[in-house]
Amino acid sequence: MFNFVPSDRQLRRHSRDALSVIHGLYILKSNSLYLMRKHIILICVILSSVCLKATHIIGGTITYNSLGNEAYEVRLEVFRDCIGANENANFDDSASVGIYDEFGSLQLQLGVFGELRMRLDVSTIDTISLPRESEICDYSDQICVERAIYIDTLIVPDSDRDIVLSYQRCCRSLVIANIVDPIETGMTFYTSLNTEVPNRSPIFNETFPVAVYANTPFIFDAGATDPDGDVLTYELINPIPGATIDMPQPQPSGPPPNVVIPFSLGYSLDNVLGGQYPLTINAQSGEMNAIVSLVGVYQVSYLVKEYRQGNLIGTVRREFVFEVIIPSINPTFKINGQVYVDSITLLDRGSVQLLERDITDDSLHLVETKILGSNGRYSFEDIPPGVFYTKALVHSASIYFDAFLPTYFDAVPYWYDAVPVDQCDTSDVKRDIYLLSSEKIAGGRRIEGVAKVENSEDVPAGIVDLILVDSNNRLVQQRTSSVLGNFQFDDIADGEYLLHGDVLNSNIFNTNAPTFTVNSEIEFLIVNVYADSLTIDLVTAVEQVVDKPSMEINLYPNPSDGLIIAKLASDTWQLETLEILNRIGQPIEVIRSDNISRLSPQAISFTTDNLAVGIYFVRLRTDVGIHVTKLIKI
Repeated sequence: MFNFVPSDRQLRRHSRDALSVIHGLYILKSNSLYLMRKHIILICVILSSVCLKATHIIGGTITYNSLGNEAYEVRLEVFRDCIGANENANFDDSASVGIYDEFGSLQLQLGVFGELRMRLDVSTIDTISLPRESEICDYSDQICVERAIYIDTLIVPDSDRDIVLSYQRCCRSLVIANIVDPIETGMTFYTSLNTEVPNRSPIFNETFPVAVYANTPFIFDAGATDPDGDVLTYELINPIPGATIDMPQPQPSGPPPNVVIPFSLGYSLDNVLGGQYPLTINAQSGEMNAIVSLVGVYQVSYLVKEYRQGNLIGTVRREFVFEVIIPSINPTFKINGQVYVDSITLLDRGSVQLLERDITDDSLHLVETKILGSNGRYSFEDIPPGVFYTKALVHSASIYFDAFLPTYFDAVPYWYDAVPVDQCDTSDVKRDIYLLSSEKIAGGRRIEGVAKVENSEDVPAGIVDLILVDSNNRLVQQRTSSVLGNFQFDDIADGEYLLHGDVLNSNIFNTNAPTFTVNSEIEFLIVNVYADSLTIDLVTAVEQVVDKPSMEINLYPNPSDGLIIAKLASDTWQLETLEILNRIGQPIEVIRSDNISRLSPQAISFTTDNLAVGIYFVRLRTDVGIHVTKLIKI
């Protein structure tokens, strides 16, 4: 991280144009972050009077714990850049925390005239380990982050007003890409406490997201655990200013300001990091996700709110800076894990697909399929940096085939809800896939059908995942259409259903899924697959159109691309006519008996050469009754 701050306001103004060139160079896609470092160092040498003094603060947070008897332990955590900072830009020997009420009034009766002076214990200073778990994503030659922890005790008598603890420090990094004029402003860390409710602040799960490789998923657990069991919610917020270059270490620190720092052009609270895949934070878990394609340094701020019995009892604000970098070498990754049907049972037979997202055209592509090992394990080797997803499939011979559905990591049935795999995390548990269970019951009906492209009579929609969902929005069964578009649901109970589709790179998001009723009248489903939706045609009236068949008729082969043999149970019948019906029971072709070959007392043959690809019904009129069955022409 690069943190150069002018030591003089006038010189800074004169050199603003030169420094903005540095910022512009930095946020462009670069082949190496080292080149940027050299460019900035060179310009700093030229503008030595501008670069005498350096900023250093890149993030932090302030929290507290109730100790009882009106005493609170206050903890301030501050992060600094230990590569770009000037040697004189060290941690404060004494951090000044201002004590305010919720309206911004300094509480002179608390601390020392409204100020808590927190002495630095140098033994708390440590360098954040890079990377966290292994050397698979090694940023250590480009990034250095140090942390200092300040701890002190504050006495706060009960009050009907919330107390706000605030720490401010200047200054931010010159090359932060997503906020306006970062060098002009400092940071403010604050937390609020309700003195009427004994409380302990949330404990954050992870320390600091230092960096991510460009075009790979940024996945960061920004969540926390609350020691009191309070409900936590998370939201992204605008960065706010703090101290200034003229007053880099105010004493006491001021209250949180009512203004925010505006985002740079191309960035916003809805798209903090820019690009096609905006930064999001899960409001319940605090997990952050994004895919960042532009190399740069980015400021991220978020708020954690504590609720107890539905009442807001505290807030903690946290801020950090992280870098998107180009690897100095060409690393490859290993993606592995296990597939479970429940929390402890491994899938016996199946496979896992590796899908890659092409961020240039926002499309998913199947890269490789691996058969599961005997222990339910899968592994993909030598994977380059990128955005990858995994999907587990249950083999039709598995004992779990009808009980569980194909599932994307992380436990979702549709490609557009899938979570990219964190390539830099080598722990198996982070790549394990837990299959979604089926709500199907035994003893129902068989529902056959065919998937076709946009109402076409002759273009099948092959390899489309179709999912039955009941009226309670429970997943019932999944089937994949064959290359000819054929599919079959089994043991489906009577009732109302929705039909969902999972088609890679489609705009089918199943928000307006078609519905249909399963009952004794349903004969066949014809599913029309559009670019953004599914529609259903039901074949239910064929038997009523042609009279009820009195005898069973079988066709071989079926589906067929030409010659067909029709076989009846009886061997003492006389054929009158053979009719080909469309899918709603209308005759489209009549073949008289003298144009049909009798192969045996029970079998005849005829050809379908004149038929287009599609679904038909064959009706035989004989002296012993009328016989109807379905025919699929391929």
